[in-house]
Amino acid sequence: MSPSSPPPPPAAAQPAAGDEPSTIGVLEEEARIGRERVVTGVLHIHKTVHDETEALHETGFQEYAEVRRVPIGRVVDAASPPRTERGVTIVPVYEERVRIVRELVLAEELHVSLRRVPFDRTLQLSRRRERVSVEHRDVAPDGSTTRD
Repeated sequence: MSPSSPPPPPAAAQPAAGDEPSTIGVLEEEARIGRERVVTGVLHIHKTVHDETEALHETGFQEYAEVRRVPIGRVVDAASPPRTERGVTIVPVYEERVRIVRELVLAEELHVSLRRVPFDRTLQLSRRRERVSVEHRDVAPDGSTTRD
């Protein structure tokens, strides 16, 4: 046997003289790919509510009713309903006076007008705001958790 020649096959693989060839079983490996759900970590979510006070600036107006009494003193035949003239509401006020003759006298009128007064103000308002923090914990193979 020379060092460059291949080794002879094993004796069991060679048929014996006069025997039928023997069969050698061949094994085959198969590989399968699949998915498996594995828990690798746990999330802890913490939500807190904070009350905050903030300044809110507002510009607007308020309306005030100004009432001015206007004496009239005029005798009338019948009462008239309230009326509006040039943005002023006029409410008649009547009274009865007893004299030898009863007469209806318009004693006065109330002249009501609206006056707008602008203003600026700052309000301190309280409001709630939620904050959320997320904490991730890894799960070790033994089932224990660790923090990030």
